[in-house]
Amino acid sequence: AGTVQVLSIPKRPKLRGIAIDGTIIGVSPGFNPKAYSKQILLAHLPMQLDRRLDSALTIGLGSAATLDALTSYPAISEVGVVEINEAVVEGSRYFDESMALDDPRTRLAVEDALHFLLKRREPYDLIVSDGKQNYDFSGNSRFLSREFYMMARDRLSPHGIFVQWISLRTSGFPVVVRTLAAAFPEVEFFFDPP
Repeated sequence: AGTVQVLSIPKRPKLRGIAIDGTIIGVSPGFNPKAYSKQILLAHLPMQLDRRLDSALTIGLGSAATLDALTSYPAISEVGVVEINEAVVEGSRYFDESMALDDPRTRLAVEDALHFLLKRREPYDLIVSDGKQNYDFSGNSRFLSREFYMMARDRLSPHGIFVQWISLRTSGFPVVVRTLAAAFPEVEFFFDPP
């Protein structure tokens, strides 16, 4: 599943990042402001778009910043977290945001997200997909596939929202956009920074 590292800045040890095979997958505030902003935006944006969201699933744990942002909303009654790598769960405990794992509304599953979605029958109001996307790691490419998007759509409530971060540097970005649009009846893009 990959080598997991928790990195810190020696003179400021609270500034941390978590990496798999050298690719940063999560950060604490101040370690990398752009990456941290992306992590929390994935939670805050959909919550601002629709205040009816009650249940959420986040695919990928990283530093737990997205999970922490979701649990900051009292209206959320359940937050599922799917992380395939147990070492990421252990590494996330080095981040203050991981206290969200102890929130009674949080349900952690250490397994493959596709298998998890196949087993899940109850719908979510929000699904956040934030898998690692870099050129030399093809393992998460399935999270850009038609099959994944259709499965995620089928696990959403009628007013549900699917949110995914996609780098503009993703190889085949136009293909990913067409694939996403073929699975969901309405697609909107947001850029950070605008």
